[in-house]
Amino acid sequence: MLQQETNFNEQWFDVFLYYALIGLSNTRVNIRVYSLNILSTIAKHNPEAMLEVAEQVSGLADEQFWEIKTQSLEFATTILNQYRSHSHLMAVKDDIKLGGGAGAKASSS
Repeated sequence: MLQQETNFNEQWFDVFLYYALIGLSNTRVNIRVYSLNILSTIAKHNPEAMLEVAEQVSGLADEQFWEIKTQSLEFATTILNQYRSHSHLMAVKDDIKLGGGAGAKASSS
């Protein structure tokens, strides 16, 4: 149902987030998989809110079940895609760390 939403609805967000977070601690694998899927869907509409949940999802990536690992990877991919537009900030940070023109020196060598 959430995947069919075209506009972000704050009231639905709270309900789905609540149940997804409860589902992450469930012992049944399929419930955790569905919960991760919900979090990935929410991240497409509101990635800022999912940053707080990212650490919890990161812990699930070490699970023994491939289904959970796959959904954790999908969540990470969704978050990274949503923040792709900020990648220039990392390039500037790396350039400053390396002393300014290190990128230009490396490409000329």
